[in-house]
Amino acid sequence: MMFYYYLVMVGILANAWVLSYDKGYSAVAVAISLMGILASVAAICFDVRNRQMSKAAEDILENLETDAIYIDPVGSGGNMQVGPLSADRRLGMREGQRQTWKKWLLKHKVWIRLIEGSFAIVFLFTAALAFYHAR
Repeated sequence: MMFYYYLVMVGILANAWVLSYDKGYSAVAVAISLMGILASVAAICFDVRNRQMSKAAEDILENLETDAIYIDPVGSGGNMQVGPLSADRRLGMREGQRQTWKKWLLKHKVWIRLIEGSFAIVFLFTAALAFYHAR
């Protein structure tokens, strides 16, 4: 959900940058670019922290599934875990598990961080362009 707010903020900052650069306000354009870099770095940090908290919550829920909710079926010998989070772990889809490059490319975190990092680089170049234009 935070990603959508980030995209709206980047759109507003990009529009403000274009208007300020077009009007010749290079110092304002540099400041807007720096705000865009800060917003991009902050969005990456928020995403990393949210994923850490989500993984911790999933680990707690997985323990709860195996200990209290999904009791071992009769005849499984104590080896069968039937909860959805346990099934995801067996399939290798849980956060932090080693995955093939195909599964890795399907992860949202890869694409979201790529987009956020790309916008940070774009804002860095716009800051340099506005600074160069001011000279």
